[in-house]
Amino acid sequence: FRDPRYDAPDTCYGITGLVRLRAQLEAATVEAGTIVLGGSASLSHLQSSALERVAVIAGFGDEGTDVVMVGERVLRPDLTGGAGEAMTRPRWAGWRVPLDLAKLVRQPGTATLQLQVQHDGVRRRTPLGVEVTDLARHCLPAEVRSRRATVTVSLADDVCQVEISRRLLPRLRTG
Repeated sequence: FRDPRYDAPDTCYGITGLVRLRAQLEAATVEAGTIVLGGSASLSHLQSSALERVAVIAGFGDEGTDVVMVGERVLRPDLTGGAGEAMTRPRWAGWRVPLDLAKLVRQPGTATLQLQVQHDGVRRRTPLGVEVTDLARHCLPAEVRSRRATVTVSLADDVCQVEISRRLLPRLRTG
């Protein structure tokens, strides 16, 4: 969108530093033995797209490595309205990420959850739990138990966390 009438440097057209991610947690459900988080998220100054990569990242801090769980963009006609760009920009702002329990149970402990959205070369992260709908608050804590561990997603002081507790299975003696 460069205007050839003006001799302005390329840096005038760069918006990467202005782009911010705003995310809302709107749902937490248990489906097919896993916890699925969903909501809406948009990058300022950019139009949302079905091609954007969405992930929930469980950050264990100094205790372990981050666990990245990839999700998908979801069409959200309820967020569209108005006219022109305002009508189409949030169209694909929905997101849905099933938590990968197999990855999470590898390192027990408590992790803070963040949402990451990548649009072409722009990648932004924001903590989950700052903006939460009443429905999501009502659904939390959400818990799934398996033979190996219990995984619980909860809210604490506007921070969405996942807690992984390994289950100790008794050893059977043979012979």
